[in-house]
Amino acid sequence: MPLPQSDSHKKLFLSTYSISTPYFLISSLSVGLVIVMGVAFCVRRFKA
Repeated sequence: MPLPQSDSHKKLFLSTYSISTPYFLISSLSVGLVIVMGVAFCVRRFKA
């Protein structure tokens, strides 16, 4: 993917990237948390 050459495109790209990155991190963390909780729940059920 080629980087945009003009300054306005760079600023738009950076602002979009900086806005979307926290949402990506939060969503991946929440998905990981759900998976971990599901695995722990299944382990507790099968052990009990």
